[in-house]
Amino acid sequence: MARITQAIGRGAAIAVAVGIGASSAMAGGFFVREQGALGQGASFAGAGASTALSAMFMNSAAVTSLDGMNSDASLSVILPEAKFTATSSSFPTANQTTDIGINAYVPASYVNYQFKHDPKMYIGLGVNSPFGLKTEPDQPWAGSTVGASSRLFTVNFNPTLGYKFSEKLSVGVGAQFEYAKGVFKFATLAPTRASTFYEGDSLAVGATAGLMYTPTPSTRIGLGWRSQMTHELDGRFASDASVSGGFFAAGVSAKVDLRLPDIVNLSLVQAITPNMRLLATVEWTDWSRFGGLEVIQDSTGRVVTKGGAVTGAGTSVAQISGKWEDGYFFSGGLEYDVNKQLTVRAGGAYEISPITKATERITSIPDADRIWASIGFSYNVNAATTVDFGYSHVFVEAAQVDRWNVTNTNFIKADLDASVDIISLGMRMKLN
Repeated sequence: MARITQAIGRGAAIAVAVGIGASSAMAGGFFVREQGALGQGASFAGAGASTALSAMFMNSAAVTSLDGMNSDASLSVILPEAKFTATSSSFPTANQTTDIGINAYVPASYVNYQFKHDPKMYIGLGVNSPFGLKTEPDQPWAGSTVGASSRLFTVNFNPTLGYKFSEKLSVGVGAQFEYAKGVFKFATLAPTRASTFYEGDSLAVGATAGLMYTPTPSTRIGLGWRSQMTHELDGRFASDASVSGGFFAAGVSAKVDLRLPDIVNLSLVQAITPNMRLLATVEWTDWSRFGGLEVIQDSTGRVVTKGGAVTGAGTSVAQISGKWEDGYFFSGGLEYDVNKQLTVRAGGAYEISPITKATERITSIPDADRIWASIGFSYNVNAATTVDFGYSHVFVEAAQVDRWNVTNTNFIKADLDASVDIISLGMRMKLN
């Protein structure tokens, strides 16, 4: 039991030491896909059927992939560019352009342990940040009254239990314990004025499950599921002290329901030759349950969005619509063993965004259909240590935003021009 505790503790410590928190949504909606350097190098093709522990993120059965005690830790650096150029707005004399992209860091860590008394049974732990936002205009602009800076931070602990029924079939189940904290701001009355904001945090619980099937030595199939969760972010809705002489600075207690999606991942790793493998993944994300964000007042008080009137508990004081559709991700790649020490890989992906209408595109979530191009490698330093590297460039399709602010008093229409560079570095270790 001491060794199990040590392994789990080491996995969690790696993630905390790297500094969980600065996450940025670089997949459909505000899902953070960057959860393993090995998968990054092939646009996550085959990631749910990989024998690396990072596959646990999409497939709980991957906890059985490595015997003994093992760890897998990675750090992804996300370098986004997301430029809005206003085509029409309520503030034609304000700055008409902005770049809301902010560099972010996404750590992830995994550990597993094989029981001695029953070698078919494994336990593991994944620590990561599956959803996130980090956007802020580089200057006040015409759309600041619709949406300014946004922060959504999540940290997810995913203890997992796996069982290897045979060399062909393994299954895994797990629980999700997730903390979320969000801060969402918009300029009050005019782009250069102080902000009105909501901030809150929450705990939510979910589940994971998966299976790994190896019908032949050259074929491995993974099927994984991460359950939906709903965060009830409890916090306050208020304005900066300079708004109406600080009249709204105290704000009111409030809550926001943040509905996160189910995710299903089907992955394939198929050997073509003894040292070359075909990688493929299809993924579905149930973003249709998101529904946008609505701030519900919990206490009696005055809020600027209601003109300063006294309102009571249960009042809707701000709403951002988000009638999204489901998201889809299709990726393919190749992996080649150059020699016993070096493996290289490359891949590409097409991602269908859940946001199909300019009126449902939120200014702080610069999402649209995407094309991924990735390269990477793994190098075996020694029998116990492997270093992984992955790089992706993500081409985001040109898109538009057409939104009114929460009080329906002013609007922004703008073109979106975005792209992302992602660099991931990881280390896998056999601990015992």
